[in-house]
Amino acid sequence: MTLPALFGGTFAKAAFRAIDGESRIIGKFGQITLNDDGSFDVWIVTPDRSPVGTRKLNNLVSAISATSWKPDIRVLTGDAWFTTTDPALVREIAFLLGIPKRRCYSAETLERMRKQARVNLKVST
Repeated sequence: MTLPALFGGTFAKAAFRAIDGESRIIGKFGQITLNDDGSFDVWIVTPDRSPVGTRKLNNLVSAISATSWKPDIRVLTGDAWFTTTDPALVREIAFLLGIPKRRCYSAETLERMRKQARVNLKVST
């Protein structure tokens, strides 16, 4: 299984990147990788893997620890990480890590866009 196959309908396509030969989900404050055994490594770092500020790191760690899963988070200087096997936890904490969600258009917006496309098609022919 790959990350886009697991979370393709949940997260934006721009969040998936291949770094060092492995697929990752990149957010403003975190990165998620899929290990060979099916577990996920969740890193609290910036997109360029530089450290996060102490206050932001402590706030993120406390918010993630407040979830119903209570993962064992290892805090280092400027970053933190934990491992989980549950994709539901990854979906739950994605907004904390700044991972963009996939857009979901309403029925009214889709109809308006279809109508505008038809009008543009008729004008161009």
